Amino acid sequence: MNTNNWKIDLFTSLDSAHSFQSVMQAALNAIRPFGFDYCGWRTDLPLEGKVKHSGITALNAVEDEVYCTVVRGGYEKGPIPRHCAHSTTPISWQGTFEDDMFMQSPELMESYYGLGHRGGWAITTIAPDGTRGMFYVESQHTLSQSDLYHAEQHMPWVSAAACMKINEIKEELPATVTRKEKELLRVLSETNGSIKKTVEHTGWNINPLIASLKTIKKKLECRDLHSVITRATFLGLIS
Repeated sequence: MNTNNWKIDLFTSLDSAHSFQSVMQAALNAIRPFGFDYCGWRTDLPLEGKVKHSGITALNAVEDEVYCTVVRGGYEKGPIPRHCAHSTTPISWQGTFEDDMFMQSPELMESYYGLGHRGGWAITTIAPDGTRGMFYVESQHTLSQSDLYHAEQHMPWVSAAACMKINEIKEELPATVTRKEKELLRVLSETNGSIKKTVEHTGWNINPLIASLKTIKKKLECRDLHSVITRATFLGLIS
């Protein structure tokens, strides 16, 4: 693969990306030729002695069962997030049952493997405002040492470019959000995006709530609930 060409394609795709989902899709398109099937970014990594706030904010190009578990706070005590919470050194794993990552938490990693996420690579990200996160790429298959070598050479470029675009998008407020809409966003964030729990918590009628949510999606230029909460969090709309 021509190194310059794939970087040019990545930068061009990211330049035209105007949503979190399109950023992650551009990153996914860039990593597929290197043998990866998933890419994601998450923040609010666990830190010893730190109070945990509103939960995990996560973006992923593929919204599968693993992604939904991550959003709910699952896997946060796993060896990979723990490493990235304490080190800025990239980490990689082959996806075997002999991996150091697997040996640190066999039950958790076996569950992870069983959902089709095997070998991978991850790195800590730090935004201009100091927000720490983790960018990661994963394969459905076990990776060779050669695969990991190529990941270590090329994935830092993907993570840096994607995270830079994420930071750019999260600082842009496309439309005015009303006080009532901010309140709805706050409750949705606290209930991890559960419409049912939001209705129970607020006593609001379901139809007006759904209508308000559709309006918010349009204002924030997001197509799904997770993206809405993520962007609202970045924009400081959820206090």
